[in-house]
Amino acid sequence: MNDSTADPIERFFPPHPSFLYERIPVDLLCPNVETDTLLHLKLETKTAPEVFSANGEVEAEFEDGHLSLQIRTDTPVAVKPEGKPFLLIKPQKPGGSRPPSGAEIFTPVASEDGLQSEAITQAMRTLSSRGGGVLSVPPGVYPVSTIEMQSHVTLHLQKGAVLEATLDPDAYPVDPEGTLFEDLPNSLIPGPRRRVIYWYNCEYAALTGCGMITGQGSEYRRRTVGTPEGRPLINLMKFVKARQCRVEGVILADSEFWNTHVCLSQDIIFDSVAVINERPPREWAAYLGDHAKSWFWNNTDGINPDSSQRIVIRNCLLHTGDDCVAVKNTGTFRNELRDIEEIEVHHNLMICNTTPMKIGTETRGGTVASVHFHHNMIPFCSRMFAAELKDGITLKNLRVENITVADCNRPFDLEIIPRQDEIDQKLFSHVNGVTLRNIDIRRYRNEGQYWQSHIRGLDPAHTIKNVILSRIRLGAKDLNHLEDPDLVINEFTDGVELS
Repeated sequence: MNDSTADPIERFFPPHPSFLYERIPVDLLCPNVETDTLLHLKLETKTAPEVFSANGEVEAEFEDGHLSLQIRTDTPVAVKPEGKPFLLIKPQKPGGSRPPSGAEIFTPVASEDGLQSEAITQAMRTLSSRGGGVLSVPPGVYPVSTIEMQSHVTLHLQKGAVLEATLDPDAYPVDPEGTLFEDLPNSLIPGPRRRVIYWYNCEYAALTGCGMITGQGSEYRRRTVGTPEGRPLINLMKFVKARQCRVEGVILADSEFWNTHVCLSQDIIFDSVAVINERPPREWAAYLGDHAKSWFWNNTDGINPDSSQRIVIRNCLLHTGDDCVAVKNTGTFRNELRDIEEIEVHHNLMICNTTPMKIGTETRGGTVASVHFHHNMIPFCSRMFAAELKDGITLKNLRVENITVADCNRPFDLEIIPRQDEIDQKLFSHVNGVTLRNIDIRRYRNEGQYWQSHIRGLDPAHTIKNVILSRIRLGAKDLNHLEDPDLVINEFTDGVELS
């Protein structure tokens, strides 16, 4: 076992007078870690902090403000000192910051607007035309708009390399007319038409290293929410019809909208990635005018698989203002809808204001099958899991297993519900086969208006069938019977079992 002292801690979303709401800071530490490393931290607290690990319990000792904990390269950790921001620890391999052998080193190119996105894209195009390769970006801050990933090319960000999204929304290429299907339900967010990293129709591409991509989303929202122009809705990353691609090790920070949207793609892996989005406080939009109330939330989801198959999200650190992982079927790219299959989300550390694990709400057609959330640690959330099906899919073989939640207000919802204010809605969902097993909610707040769990079908034609609830603990008690006041089941269900 090796010993390590702390690298510099980076603070995201610090308080600033230009923001009219009280920001919630979060700290990030990325130490170099061997297989097993003892990390020493000095904390400004006299009380032992809570420590959370994506792989279960972590060995920790605290004395006189000094915290020692044993960490591994593939295991993110969160530390919560009393009265202080979360400290997120993202271990990285010692050699991960060095350029891979044989990599081409990116050299900045002078441009009229100062952006390096076209130069990075062109360098990857050249490598792809030669059959592939690795483009490594050295330490430094590189202003960018949209970077287009290329087949058989790895974009490697060395430690200290930052791709910083420009604050000029007109610098981003906009999808051509017809890309965004216009006949969407009125209440369905139409989806952004801009992004920073674009994985369009590429295969065997990768984004790796220890660097960072930042979308400057909180500053975008500060400037645009409540204005006549409104928010630009920019993804930090978007995949469309990508295949056999990988994202590993990097930090994806401060997106303006959903951080990463995986659309119509297959065989995509996210491994040891940190998603650091802003978590706004309650009532953060109270300062906005009435015309801006519809945008009160920041919509900073983490990684959203959409009409995709065989997506894996593992060993990641997900800190988001909205849902951490939301599986959807939106049809926002030329109204193409595909069945969703084999989504696996496991051994992640998830912190969010809403729901870390979710199906929906956009579920516009087809089948969602074999989605598996398991072995995730959730230090804080509002609701652990939800399948909120507001459109028309068939959901089957869903498993949520071996989940630990330190603090939440509502355990889960499994519901078929209509879209608000939607007239003549014709498509509604069906559910057959859901398992929730080995769920441990340590602090179950059950506060305010929303605290009960729900299993609710819509009507006799749109029901929820064959649900297994097994070994679910809600704070100081176990869920032992279906008549528990913490659980609401309506008449449009069939085959709900509790063990």
